[in-house]
Amino acid sequence: MRFFPFQSAQEKDDFSDKKGFCAAIGVFDGIHKGHQTVIKQVLEDADKMDAKPVVITFDRHPASVLVPEKSPKIIYPLEHKLKLFEQYGIGNIMLIPFDLKTANLEARDFYGIIHSALYPLRSICVGEGFVFARNRSGNVEKLRELAKTTCRTDEFKTLVRAIPPVRYAEERISSTRIRGEIFQGKLVLATEMLGRAYSIVAKVIKGDQLGRTIGFPTANLDIQGRAIPPCGVYGASVLIDGQKFAGALNIGFRPTVAKVEPELRAEVHISNFDEDIYEKNIEVIPLEKIRDEQKFPSLDILKKQLQEDTVKCESIFLRLNSQLEN
Repeated sequence: MRFFPFQSAQEKDDFSDKKGFCAAIGVFDGIHKGHQTVIKQVLEDADKMDAKPVVITFDRHPASVLVPEKSPKIIYPLEHKLKLFEQYGIGNIMLIPFDLKTANLEARDFYGIIHSALYPLRSICVGEGFVFARNRSGNVEKLRELAKTTCRTDEFKTLVRAIPPVRYAEERISSTRIRGEIFQGKLVLATEMLGRAYSIVAKVIKGDQLGRTIGFPTANLDIQGRAIPPCGVYGASVLIDGQKFAGALNIGFRPTVAKVEPELRAEVHISNFDEDIYEKNIEVIPLEKIRDEQKFPSLDILKKQLQEDTVKCESIFLRLNSQLEN
Protein backbone atom coordinates (compact mmCIF):
# COMPACT_ATOMS: atom_id res chain seq x y z
CA MET A 1 0.00 0.00 0.00
CA ARG A 2 1.30 3.45 -0.95
CA PHE A 3 0.67 6.46 1.30
CA PHE A 4 0.56 10.07 0.10
CA PRO A 5 1.26 12.84 2.63
CA PHE A 6 -1.29 15.61 3.13
CA GLN A 7 1.05 18.56 2.62
CA SER A 8 0.98 21.94 0.95
CA ALA A 9 2.81 22.42 -2.34
CA GLN A 10 5.65 24.18 -0.50
CA GLU A 11 6.16 21.25 1.88
CA LYS A 12 5.58 18.23 -0.26
CA ASP A 13 7.76 15.95 -2.30
CA ASP A 14 6.74 15.40 -5.90
CA PHE A 15 4.11 12.66 -6.02
CA SER A 16 2.60 13.70 -9.35
CA ASP A 17 1.97 11.00 -11.91
CA LYS A 18 1.54 11.53 -15.63
CA LYS A 19 -1.41 9.11 -15.66
CA GLY A 20 -3.14 10.98 -12.88
CA PHE A 21 -5.38 9.94 -10.00
CA CYS A 22 -9.05 9.22 -9.34
CA ALA A 23 -9.91 9.87 -5.72
CA ALA A 24 -12.65 8.93 -3.24
CA ILE A 25 -12.95 11.20 -0.19
CA GLY A 26 -14.66 10.38 3.10
CA VAL A 27 -14.46 9.07 6.65
CA PHE A 28 -15.60 5.60 5.51
CA ASP A 29 -16.29 4.15 8.97
CA GLY A 30 -17.43 0.57 8.38
CA ILE A 31 -16.82 0.77 4.62
CA HIS A 32 -20.48 -0.21 4.18
CA LYS A 33 -22.39 -0.80 0.93
CA GLY A 34 -22.75 2.94 0.32
CA HIS A 35 -19.00 3.43 0.66
CA GLN A 36 -18.40 0.42 -1.55
CA THR A 37 -20.43 2.08 -4.31
CA VAL A 38 -18.16 5.13 -4.12
CA ILE A 39 -15.07 2.91 -4.25
CA LYS A 40 -16.46 0.95 -7.20
CA GLN A 41 -17.02 4.18 -9.12
CA VAL A 42 -13.46 5.33 -8.44
CA LEU A 43 -12.09 2.02 -9.69
CA GLU A 44 -14.21 2.30 -12.84
CA ASP A 45 -13.06 5.87 -13.45
CA ALA A 46 -9.43 4.92 -12.91
CA ASP A 47 -9.76 2.06 -15.37
CA LYS A 48 -11.39 4.24 -18.05
CA MET A 49 -8.94 7.12 -17.57
CA ASP A 50 -5.88 4.88 -17.18
CA ALA A 51 -5.29 6.56 -13.81
CA LYS A 52 -4.52 5.36 -10.30
CA PRO A 53 -7.34 4.96 -7.75
CA VAL A 54 -6.75 6.56 -4.35
CA VAL A 55 -8.76 6.95 -1.15
CA ILE A 56 -8.48 10.18 0.84
CA THR A 57 -9.52 9.62 4.44
CA PHE A 58 -8.66 10.61 8.02
CA ASP A 59 -6.57 9.07 10.79
CA ARG A 60 -9.47 9.54 13.23
CA HIS A 61 -13.13 10.51 13.12
CA PRO A 62 -13.31 14.32 12.71
CA ALA A 63 -15.89 14.55 15.50
CA SER A 64 -13.29 13.26 17.98
CA VAL A 65 -11.48 16.58 17.49
CA LEU A 66 -14.37 18.96 16.76
CA VAL A 67 -16.92 17.73 19.32
CA PRO A 68 -15.19 15.04 21.41
CA GLU A 69 -18.12 14.78 23.81
CA LYS A 70 -20.34 13.74 20.87
CA SER A 71 -17.79 11.67 18.99
CA PRO A 72 -19.40 8.45 17.70
CA LYS A 73 -18.20 5.01 18.63
CA ILE A 74 -16.36 3.72 15.57
CA ILE A 75 -17.13 0.44 13.81
CA TYR A 76 -13.57 -0.43 12.75
CA PRO A 77 -10.14 0.73 13.89
CA LEU A 78 -7.96 2.49 11.32
CA GLU A 79 -5.69 -0.49 10.68
CA HIS A 80 -8.60 -2.71 9.70
CA LYS A 81 -10.17 0.02 7.58
CA LEU A 82 -6.96 0.32 5.57
CA LYS A 83 -6.88 -3.46 5.15
CA LEU A 84 -10.43 -3.40 3.77
CA PHE A 85 -9.57 -0.64 1.28
CA GLU A 86 -6.85 -2.90 -0.05
CA GLN A 87 -9.25 -5.84 -0.28
CA TYR A 88 -11.61 -3.68 -2.35
CA GLY A 89 -8.83 -2.82 -4.77
CA ILE A 90 -7.46 0.47 -3.44
CA GLY A 91 -3.68 0.41 -3.00
CA ASN A 92 -3.12 4.17 -2.66
CA ILE A 93 -4.11 6.15 0.43
CA MET A 94 -3.87 9.79 1.45
CA LEU A 95 -4.25 9.57 5.22
CA ILE A 96 -5.03 13.02 6.59
CA PRO A 97 -3.98 13.67 10.21
CA PHE A 98 -7.12 15.34 11.50
CA ASP A 99 -6.37 18.03 14.06
CA LEU A 100 -7.51 21.61 14.69
CA LYS A 101 -5.17 22.89 11.99
CA THR A 102 -6.78 20.60 9.43
CA ALA A 103 -10.26 21.40 10.74
CA ASN A 104 -9.70 25.12 10.24
CA LEU A 105 -8.58 24.91 6.63
CA GLU A 106 -10.79 26.82 4.24
CA ALA A 107 -12.39 24.81 1.44
CA ARG A 108 -10.05 26.26 -1.19
CA ASP A 109 -6.96 25.44 0.88
CA PHE A 110 -8.11 21.89 1.63
CA TYR A 111 -8.86 21.26 -2.04
CA GLY A 112 -5.62 22.92 -3.13
CA ILE A 113 -3.51 20.51 -1.07
CA ILE A 114 -5.29 17.48 -2.53
CA HIS A 115 -5.12 18.82 -6.06
CA SER A 116 -1.42 19.60 -5.75
CA ALA A 117 -0.45 16.32 -4.10
CA LEU A 118 -2.40 14.15 -6.54
CA TYR A 119 -1.72 15.97 -9.78
CA PRO A 120 -3.25 15.49 -12.23
CA LEU A 121 -6.45 14.82 -10.30
CA ARG A 122 -8.70 13.26 -12.94
CA SER A 123 -11.81 12.62 -10.85
CA ILE A 124 -13.23 12.94 -7.34
CA CYS A 125 -15.99 10.71 -6.04
CA VAL A 126 -17.95 11.47 -2.85
CA GLY A 127 -21.36 10.78 -1.37
CA GLU A 128 -24.15 13.26 -2.13
CA GLY A 129 -24.09 14.68 1.37
CA PHE A 130 -20.32 15.15 1.56
CA VAL A 131 -19.12 18.24 3.46
CA PHE A 132 -15.60 19.38 4.29
CA ALA A 133 -13.38 22.23 5.46
CA ARG A 134 -13.88 24.87 8.14
CA ASN A 135 -17.41 25.01 9.57
CA ARG A 136 -18.48 22.42 6.97
CA SER A 137 -18.36 25.20 4.40
CA GLY A 138 -17.48 22.87 1.53
CA ASN A 139 -19.95 20.60 -0.25
CA VAL A 140 -20.33 18.92 -3.63
CA GLU A 141 -21.10 22.17 -5.43
CA LYS A 142 -18.08 23.81 -3.84
CA LEU A 143 -15.94 20.88 -4.98
CA ARG A 144 -17.17 21.37 -8.54
CA GLU A 145 -16.46 25.08 -8.40
CA LEU A 146 -12.94 24.49 -7.08
CA ALA A 147 -12.28 21.74 -9.62
CA LYS A 148 -13.23 24.14 -12.40
CA THR A 149 -11.23 27.14 -11.18
CA THR A 150 -8.13 25.17 -10.11
CA CYS A 151 -7.79 23.30 -13.41
CA ARG A 152 -4.44 24.06 -15.05
CA THR A 153 -5.30 22.84 -18.56
CA ASP A 154 -8.36 21.58 -20.41
CA GLU A 155 -6.60 18.26 -20.72
CA PHE A 156 -6.69 17.67 -16.97
CA LYS A 157 -10.12 18.87 -15.94
CA THR A 158 -11.30 17.19 -12.73
CA LEU A 159 -14.61 15.35 -12.89
CA VAL A 160 -16.58 15.50 -9.61
CA ARG A 161 -19.10 12.75 -8.99
CA ALA A 162 -21.71 12.78 -6.21
CA ILE A 163 -22.94 9.24 -5.56
CA PRO A 164 -26.55 8.82 -4.37
CA PRO A 165 -27.03 6.92 -1.11
CA VAL A 166 -27.58 3.18 -1.16
CA ARG A 167 -30.77 2.12 0.59
CA TYR A 168 -31.70 -0.89 2.67
CA ALA A 169 -35.30 -1.49 3.78
CA GLU A 170 -36.19 1.85 2.15
CA GLU A 171 -33.80 3.85 4.35
CA ARG A 172 -30.39 5.26 3.56
CA ILE A 173 -27.44 3.17 4.66
CA SER A 174 -25.07 5.17 6.86
CA SER A 175 -22.42 4.51 9.48
CA THR A 176 -24.72 6.13 12.05
CA ARG A 177 -27.57 3.77 11.19
CA ILE A 178 -25.29 0.73 11.36
CA ARG A 179 -23.98 1.79 14.77
CA GLY A 180 -27.56 2.03 15.98
CA GLU A 181 -28.29 -1.53 14.85
CA ILE A 182 -25.11 -2.78 16.55
CA PHE A 183 -26.05 -1.09 19.83
CA GLN A 184 -29.49 -2.77 19.66
CA GLY A 185 -27.98 -6.16 18.91
CA LYS A 186 -29.48 -6.30 15.42
CA LEU A 187 -26.33 -7.76 13.96
CA VAL A 188 -28.02 -9.39 10.96
CA LEU A 189 -29.18 -5.93 9.84
CA ALA A 190 -25.71 -4.49 10.46
CA THR A 191 -24.23 -7.31 8.38
CA GLU A 192 -26.68 -6.68 5.53
CA MET A 193 -25.74 -3.01 5.36
CA LEU A 194 -22.01 -3.60 5.76
CA GLY A 195 -21.98 -6.16 2.98
CA ARG A 196 -19.88 -8.49 5.14
CA ALA A 197 -20.27 -10.11 8.56
CA TYR A 198 -20.19 -7.55 11.37
CA SER A 199 -17.12 -8.16 13.50
CA ILE A 200 -15.14 -6.74 16.38
CA VAL A 201 -11.57 -6.20 15.27
CA ALA A 202 -9.43 -5.35 18.28
CA LYS A 203 -6.08 -5.76 19.97
CA VAL A 204 -5.73 -8.38 22.72
CA ILE A 205 -4.74 -6.67 25.97
CA LYS A 206 -3.80 -7.83 29.45
CA GLY A 207 -6.67 -8.61 31.79
CA ASP A 208 -6.75 -9.85 35.37
CA GLN A 209 -6.40 -13.47 34.12
CA LEU A 210 -9.21 -14.70 36.37
CA GLY A 211 -10.57 -16.92 33.60
CA ARG A 212 -7.33 -18.84 33.42
CA THR A 213 -7.54 -19.71 37.14
CA ILE A 214 -10.90 -21.45 36.63
CA GLY A 215 -9.96 -23.19 33.39
CA PHE A 216 -11.44 -20.69 30.93
CA PRO A 217 -8.70 -18.34 29.71
CA THR A 218 -10.00 -15.42 27.67
CA ALA A 219 -8.57 -12.90 25.24
CA ASN A 220 -9.46 -9.45 26.52
CA LEU A 221 -10.22 -7.04 23.69
CA ASP A 222 -9.44 -3.33 23.59
CA ILE A 223 -12.90 -1.91 22.79
CA GLN A 224 -12.35 1.67 23.89
CA GLY A 225 -14.27 4.01 21.61
CA ARG A 226 -15.86 1.15 19.66
CA ALA A 227 -19.43 0.34 18.61
CA ILE A 228 -20.22 -2.85 20.55
CA PRO A 229 -23.36 -5.05 20.80
CA PRO A 230 -25.41 -5.29 24.03
CA CYS A 231 -24.11 -7.15 27.05
CA GLY A 232 -24.39 -10.91 26.97
CA VAL A 233 -22.72 -14.11 25.78
CA TYR A 234 -22.42 -14.82 22.07
CA GLY A 235 -21.31 -17.82 20.07
CA ALA A 236 -18.55 -16.47 17.85
CA SER A 237 -16.08 -17.14 15.09
CA VAL A 238 -12.56 -15.97 15.95
CA LEU A 239 -10.07 -15.23 13.17
CA ILE A 240 -6.39 -15.32 14.16
CA ASP A 241 -3.66 -15.18 11.52
CA GLY A 242 -5.99 -16.57 8.89
CA GLN A 243 -7.28 -19.45 11.04
CA LYS A 244 -10.81 -19.71 12.44
CA PHE A 245 -11.74 -20.96 15.87
CA ALA A 246 -14.97 -21.33 17.82
CA GLY A 247 -15.33 -18.74 20.55
CA ALA A 248 -17.55 -17.77 23.47
CA LEU A 249 -17.68 -13.97 23.48
CA ASN A 250 -18.70 -12.22 26.68
CA ILE A 251 -19.60 -8.54 26.65
CA GLY A 252 -20.43 -6.93 29.96
CA PHE A 253 -19.39 -5.72 33.37
CA ARG A 254 -18.69 -9.18 34.89
CA PRO A 255 -21.05 -8.78 37.87
CA THR A 256 -19.89 -12.00 39.55
CA VAL A 257 -16.35 -10.66 39.99
CA ALA A 258 -16.89 -6.94 39.42
CA LYS A 259 -14.81 -4.37 41.20
CA VAL A 260 -16.23 -1.33 43.00
CA GLU A 261 -16.21 0.57 39.71
CA PRO A 262 -16.93 -2.04 37.02
CA GLU A 263 -16.04 -1.29 33.40
CA LEU A 264 -17.46 -2.62 30.19
CA ARG A 265 -15.33 -5.43 28.81
CA ALA A 266 -15.31 -7.76 25.84
CA GLU A 267 -13.45 -11.03 26.23
CA VAL A 268 -13.54 -14.22 24.23
CA HIS A 269 -12.76 -17.79 25.28
CA ILE A 270 -11.26 -19.49 22.21
CA SER A 271 -11.84 -23.22 21.93
CA ASN A 272 -8.85 -25.50 21.27
CA PHE A 273 -6.42 -22.60 21.37
CA ASP A 274 -3.61 -21.87 23.82
CA GLU A 275 -1.13 -19.42 22.30
CA ASP A 276 0.21 -16.07 23.41
CA ILE A 277 -1.67 -13.45 21.38
CA TYR A 278 -1.15 -10.37 23.57
CA GLU A 279 -0.86 -7.17 21.49
CA LYS A 280 -2.13 -9.02 18.41
CA ASN A 281 -5.18 -7.83 16.49
CA ILE A 282 -7.85 -10.51 16.15
CA GLU A 283 -11.29 -10.50 14.53
CA VAL A 284 -14.32 -11.78 16.43
CA ILE A 285 -17.61 -12.31 14.60
CA PRO A 286 -20.59 -12.62 16.98
CA LEU A 287 -22.77 -15.32 15.42
CA GLU A 288 -25.64 -15.75 17.87
CA LYS A 289 -26.47 -14.53 21.37
CA ILE A 290 -27.08 -17.37 23.82
CA ARG A 291 -27.90 -15.50 27.03
CA ASP A 292 -27.87 -12.18 28.83
CA GLU A 293 -25.20 -11.25 31.31
CA GLN A 294 -26.00 -12.46 34.82
CA LYS A 295 -24.52 -12.58 38.31
CA PHE A 296 -23.70 -15.98 39.81
CA PRO A 297 -23.53 -16.74 43.54
CA SER A 298 -20.07 -18.33 43.32
CA LEU A 299 -17.15 -18.97 40.99
CA ASP A 300 -17.96 -22.69 40.98
CA ILE A 301 -21.43 -22.02 39.59
CA LEU A 302 -19.95 -19.53 37.11
CA LYS A 303 -17.48 -22.21 35.96
CA LYS A 304 -20.32 -24.69 35.40
CA GLN A 305 -22.20 -22.11 33.35
CA LEU A 306 -19.09 -21.37 31.27
CA GLN A 307 -18.76 -25.07 30.48
CA GLU A 308 -22.34 -25.07 29.18
CA ASP A 309 -21.75 -21.82 27.27
CA THR A 310 -18.68 -23.28 25.56
CA VAL A 311 -20.58 -26.34 24.33
CA LYS A 312 -23.38 -24.15 22.96
CA CYS A 313 -20.95 -21.73 21.31
CA GLU A 314 -19.01 -24.54 19.63
CA SER A 315 -22.29 -25.90 18.28
CA ILE A 316 -23.23 -22.45 16.95
CA PHE A 317 -19.82 -22.14 15.30
CA LEU A 318 -20.22 -25.49 13.55
CA ARG A 319 -23.75 -24.58 12.44
CA LEU A 320 -23.26 -20.98 11.31
CA ASN A 321 -19.61 -20.44 10.48
CA SER A 322 -19.91 -22.09 7.07
CA GLN A 323 -22.49 -19.45 6.11
CA LEU A 324 -19.81 -16.76 6.41
CA GLU A 325 -18.01 -18.30 3.46
CA ASN A 326 -21.02 -17.70 1.19
